[in-house]
This record gives sequence, structure tokens and C-alpha cells, in this order.
Amino acid sequence: MSRTNCHPFVVGRWSFIHNGLIGGFERQRKLADMAIPGPLYHHRKGTTDSEAFFLIALSLGLETDPHGAMLKTIQCFQDFTTDQLHMRLSIAMSDGYRLYAVRYSTELSAPSLFYKMHQSKDGYSVASEPYDTDFEAWNVVSNNSFCTFHAKDAPIIVPLIAQNHTAA
Repeated sequence: MSRTNCHPFVVGRWSFIHNGLIGGFERQRKLADMAIPGPLYHHRKGTTDSEAFFLIALSLGLETDPHGAMLKTIQCFQDFTTDQLHMRLSIAMSDGYRLYAVRYSTELSAPSLFYKMHQSKDGYSVASEPYDTDFEAWNVVSNNSFCTFHAKDAPIIVPLIAQNHTAA
């Protein structure tokens, strides 16, 4: 393993982590790299699907519309293949002001994702598994969810992909 493949991936004020996989990425890597625009490509340090996903999302509007950028990025990866794409995403990302999270899978189950408000009630933690023994404070994020967390505000959790719309 190379340190350049370790999370978080950071560009400007954005940080990004991903637990999961994009099935068949080894066959899509060149197409993914070609989908990263030149001004962002110099940030490509490693070889992971996660880093490519992040950089493509940045190019598809992550800074102004994180939810829309996630949808467009999923569609972009689906467009790379004629096969059924197997995608399992558990993502946390932040612009330094808000924390966003995604739990999505094209299969029956997505990697787990949890959140909890800090005891001081001034922010949230998002993790793939509870990292302390205060299990009752942790909330499970459902599959096909897009979450927005901001300071003391209640979390906003909406479907990533609307029931009447597919990213395919």
C-alpha cells in the first residue's frame, strides 16, 4: 500500500473519505483518469477508485451542489462500462463548514454508516462504525441516503437517488 492511496483526499478546503468499492475499477481506471479535467489532474497522487471519484465529483459541481455532484459522478462511472456496475459507497466529505455523507449501493447492502451529535451539541461525527461505547447516541444512515450536517442544526437526510429516478 502506498501513502498516496490513504484517506483523506484533500483539494483546497474539501476533504473526502470513502469506504467501499467501485466494482471493476481496474478496467475503468483509464476512463476515470481521462474524466478528471486537467486543472484537477495534478491532485491525482494515488491509484484508487476513491481518489478518482472525489476528483471527478469536484469537476461535476461538488463545491456548489454536493448532492448533484454525487449523482453525476455515479452516472459518470456507470457510463464507463457496458456491464452492470457494482458500486458500494460509504462517503464522508467536508468543505470545512458542512459535513456531507453518502450511503449507497447498487447491491443489497452498502457499507455501514453512522452519525452522532457531539455531547457539546456543536457538531457531528460520521463514521463507518461507532468508535466509542455510547452506542445509543449513534444513528444508522439508511442505504440510498445523502446527509448534510452543520454545527447545531438538525441533520438533513434525503434519498440520494429519488425513487422515480435512477442514476443508470
